[in-house]
Amino acid sequence: MAATVIGAALLTGAGVHSRREGYAAEAAARPATDAEIAAECQERYTDLNPHLVGEPVERFVARDGDAQARVYVSEPDNWMIVCRSDSLGVRVAAGTRMERGTKDRIDLFGAEDSVLKGNLLLGGLPKGSATIQAALASGRVITGSHDSDVFVIWTTTEDSFRGAQLTATGADGSVIATAVAPSPEP
Repeated sequence: MAATVIGAALLTGAGVHSRREGYAAEAAARPATDAEIAAECQERYTDLNPHLVGEPVERFVARDGDAQARVYVSEPDNWMIVCRSDSLGVRVAAGTRMERGTKDRIDLFGAEDSVLKGNLLLGGLPKGSATIQAALASGRVITGSHDSDVFVIWTTTEDSFRGAQLTATGADGSVIATAVAPSPEP
């Protein structure tokens, strides 16, 4: 009788364990939802930046196929972070202090670090900008994503942003400002 009870308990435990493994495998097999990605980005933001006091606010999401870059800003801390996700999962690409200059130029935030470590460009747009683009050394031109004042330019390819030529244009296509991304030694 005792062997039967133990056997039944083992089978029940194995069934529960099997269902849990099946659920975990099912969850891992399906693409993450936007809500799940946003929640993980918020968690990573907090874990990686315990010194920040402000609540990060998601400003916009840039998409390239299934890949995305979520841009968060903490105004009280003057801090910006980009959380990227793709088929490999969620990871934080770059975080930096937002160092604003005059409103008539393109500001690059943490430029050397973001180019070297994250292979992306983060910055502030000049007033009146409608579009921000980066012409890469490879010849490729990438249009960035932005909201009213901050931008991210990124790609899912291995193209480098070292020495990229940036151009901010107005709604009428006129050039408002230009800048050059740093080209640090590899």
